[in-house]
Amino acid sequence: MKLKTKTRVALCVAALSGTGITASQVIASDIEPYSVPVSIKGEKQKDYFGMTMTTIGKFSDKDNGSHIAGEDIVITAPWGDGAKGIAYVIFGTSGGKPMQQVNNVGEFDPQNALKIIHSNKANKPGSVTTKWMGVAVRKIGDINGDGYDDLVIASHWHDQVYIIWGGPHHRTGARLSNQIDLNDIDNGDARLGIRIRTVNSSGNANTGGWFGAAVGPIKYKNSAVANKMVDLAIGDIEGTGGRGGAVIIYGAQKPGDQWQNIDIKRNNLGDWEIPAATGAYIRPQMTATNGPDKPLNYNLGQQISDVGDINGDGFSDYLIVDPESVNEGRKSENSGTDGRGTAYLVYGSSFNQGNLDIASLNSTQATRIHGMGAAFLGGQSGGGEGSNDHSAYTQDKPNNGTITPLGNFLNAHANAFAISAPADMGIDKKRSGLVWIIKGKADGSKLPSSLFLDAAHTRLNYNKTFSVHDGYAIYADRPGSKLAGFGNSILGNVDLNGDGKKDLVIGDPNAVNGSGTQVGAVYVINGGKSLDDYADDEEGMININTLVREGVAKVYWGKNQYEKFGASIAAGSFNGFTQDSLAIGSYRDNTWTGKVTFRIADYAIPD
Repeated sequence: MKLKTKTRVALCVAALSGTGITASQVIASDIEPYSVPVSIKGEKQKDYFGMTMTTIGKFSDKDNGSHIAGEDIVITAPWGDGAKGIAYVIFGTSGGKPMQQVNNVGEFDPQNALKIIHSNKANKPGSVTTKWMGVAVRKIGDINGDGYDDLVIASHWHDQVYIIWGGPHHRTGARLSNQIDLNDIDNGDARLGIRIRTVNSSGNANTGGWFGAAVGPIKYKNSAVANKMVDLAIGDIEGTGGRGGAVIIYGAQKPGDQWQNIDIKRNNLGDWEIPAATGAYIRPQMTATNGPDKPLNYNLGQQISDVGDINGDGFSDYLIVDPESVNEGRKSENSGTDGRGTAYLVYGSSFNQGNLDIASLNSTQATRIHGMGAAFLGGQSGGGEGSNDHSAYTQDKPNNGTITPLGNFLNAHANAFAISAPADMGIDKKRSGLVWIIKGKADGSKLPSSLFLDAAHTRLNYNKTFSVHDGYAIYADRPGSKLAGFGNSILGNVDLNGDGKKDLVIGDPNAVNGSGTQVGAVYVINGGKSLDDYADDEEGMININTLVREGVAKVYWGKNQYEKFGASIAAGSFNGFTQDSLAIGSYRDNTWTGKVTFRIADYAIPD
C-alpha cells in the first residue's frame, strides 16, 4: 500500500462508518476517512477495556537535547482478570514514529507496552488483592522528583491507591512480558512504587469505604507555579462522618526505593490522620448553614485536581468537588428544592499546607461554585451494562474527570478551567448535560466568594447572576429524554491543531447521530478566542452545534450502537510531535471487550 503523511490530525474510519454522517458533516468537521483504522481492542470480552484512561506524560522516557520523548498513555480494563482490573501502559514514540500496530492490547512487544496486574487470586474483603482497579486514573506528574512522570491508579472498591514510579527501566523489556505485579508493591518492593490504603484501628485493610474515589495532581505544599514537584490528592467521599474529604500526599525529592507503603488510620475526630511530614487532610463541612458560603457536604472529594493559576498571582489553584452538597442559600428550579453540587476553588497562595477544614475558608481563600437544582455539579455519570448508561449521577462508577484546567483556551492573558454536570437535564429535560467554562483573572484578584451556575435556570421570577463575564455554559440540543451524558469526560490543556493554543475536548457517550442511532460522540472546541459571539444571550449559554456549524468546533462520531464512544478521552504528544493526538474510548464495543480509537498527529496512514 502507498503511504502518505497527513499533517492534520486524521480520524480512523472506525469512528465514521455506519454512523449516518452526511458528506457536508464530514467537510464541516474536517474529517478525512481512511480505509485502515488506528484502533486497539481489549484482550477479552467483558474486560471493559478503555473504560478509563489518561495520558501520563514522560513516564518511560524524557526529553534529552534534540530527543523529544513521546508521551505514554495508560488504558484500563477494570473488569479484566476476574474483575481485579488490569492497566496497560502504551509507550509513546519519538520523531513521529508510529506506534506498533496490533489487533488487541495484549499483542504489544515488551519494549512497547507495560501490563500492570495483581497476582493474588483471593478476591474477597480483607485480602490485599485489588478489585476493579483502575476505575480512577489521572495524569499526575513527577511526585518523587526524578524528572520522570509517575502513574497513579486507584479503586475505591478495596480502598487502594498505587503510585508506579516512572523511569527508563520500563522500556527494557527485562521482565517477562514486561509487567508489574501490584502484589510485589503490597509486599514492600518500593523500587516499583508504593501503595496507599486506609486501615482500621487494628491495622487491617479497610475494604468497605470510598478511599480512592478520585485521584488527581494538586499543588498543595508545592503550590508555586514554577515548582515542578506535584502533590497527590486522593478523594474519599465517605471521609469524615460519611461526608467526604481528601487525603494529600506530598511530593518529595527522594528516590523511589526510599519511599514506603502508607497506611492511614482515623483520628478521634473521624478524620484520616496523616503525619505532617507526609501529607495533609481536607475536612468536609459538617453542619448546615443558612447562607450560600457554607453548604452542607455529602460527597466531598468526588473530584479533586489542580486547575492552574486562575487569578494570576503566580500560585497554582485547585478544585475539590462535592456533587451532592446541599446549598441552603438559594432555592432552585427543581420543585423548589435546594441546589445540588458545590466546587471549591481554593487559591494556592491562601492555603497550601497543613490540614484544612473546608468550612474555615473565607472569601479571600476560596470561591464556592454552586450547581442549581438536580445538577450534581462535577459528578460523573455512571457506566454499566444498559443502553442508558451515563444518564444519572452515580458515585460508585468509573471516574473519567469532570474538571479540567484550560490554560489559555480563551485568551493569552488569563487561565480558565471547566467543570461539567453530565447528569443535569433540567426540570424540563430540555438538555442532556452541561459543561461550564469559568474565566480566570490576570491581576491577582479573586473570583466572587460564591458563584452560582444559574445560566440554564428556568424557574420563574428568578434573577440570574451568571453571565458571559463569568464564563459559559455549553450544552447539546439533544433533549434529556434522549439520555444525558454530555460532558461525562472533559479534557483541556491540549493542543490538537498545532496552533499553540489550548483546546477543549468533551465526551458525550450517549450522543445520537443523524440516523437516530445512539453511538456516542466527541467534540473538540478550538481554543484561542472569546466565545462571547456564539452565546445565545448575555447569560452565556452556548449550543455545541452552533460552534460546530461556525467552524469553532469539530464533532467525531462513534460507529456502533451503544458502544459508548467518548466515555473516556485522553490526549498528548504520543509520537513526540508538539501537536497533540487524541484517544477515544468505547468500553462497550464488541460485547464489552472495548476499544480505543486514536487520531494521531502527522501519522502515516495507508492510502
